[in-house]
Amino acid sequence: MFKKSLLLIFVLAFAITVIAADDTRPRMHRQGPEGEHIGMGPGHGGGGFGFDSWLFPGKWWKIPKVKEELALTDNQIAKLDDLFLQHKTEMIDLKADLEKKQLELSNLFDKDTVDDAVILQKVDDLITAKGILQKSYIKMLLAMKKVLVPDQVQKLKDLRTKVHSEMEMRHRQFRRQESPQEPPSK
Repeated sequence: MFKKSLLLIFVLAFAITVIAADDTRPRMHRQGPEGEHIGMGPGHGGGGFGFDSWLFPGKWWKIPKVKEELALTDNQIAKLDDLFLQHKTEMIDLKADLEKKQLELSNLFDKDTVDDAVILQKVDDLITAKGILQKSYIKMLLAMKKVLVPDQVQKLKDLRTKVHSEMEMRHRQFRRQESPQEPPSK
C-alpha cells in the first residue's frame, strides 16, 4: 500500500509539474503605445500546436511596425480589438477555472489519507481544463487570422520569423558574454 501511494504521489507530482510548466501566464511584459500588453502571452512559440507561429504575442496589431508593415485598416484594427476582448474575457474565466482545479488537487495532497481514484479524477479534470483554455486561445487566433487578407498573413509570418531570428541571435550573444572565459593557454 505504501509503495502504491508513493508511486501515485510521484506520478501526480510529475503531472502537476508538466501542467504548471506550460501555463498560460505571460512570460514577458511590455507596454504598447496605448498601454496594452504586447509581451509574450499564451501560446507563445506555438504552444505545441503550431497555430500561432504566424502571430506575435499579445496585441500585435498595436505594434507600430507591424501595423505599418501589414497596412492594417481601421476596420481590421477594430475587429481585432473586438475579437481580442471577446476571447480574452472568456480565457480569463477559463484560467480561473484551471487555477481552481489546481488548488483542489493541491489541497487533496495536504490530506493525511488520499483516495487514488479521486486524485486521478482531479488530474483528469485539470488536464481537461488546460485543453479547453488552449482551445479557446486557438479559436481566437483562427478568428484573428480570418480578419487579415492572405498577403497580410504572409507578411506577418515573415515579420515574426525575422523578429524571432533576431531575438535568438541576441540570446546567443548574451549567453556568450555570460559564459566563463577560458584561461589563456601557456
